[in-house]
Amino acid sequence: MQKNHDELGVLLPLKEFEHNILHHLEQVDGVVLRCREEMIHQAGKDSLPL
Repeated sequence: MQKNHDELGVLLPLKEFEHNILHHLEQVDGVVLRCREEMIHQAGKDSLPL
């Protein structure tokens, strides 16, 4: 089997990587929640339940 790309290995400090990923996921979760709240607010009382 012929490869037409180079392989590159990267060593990551897993503890720091995990901390950063969890931090970013918390931020994304906050943004999504805020958008959902704004959509509910704009739709008003006549909207379908979410």
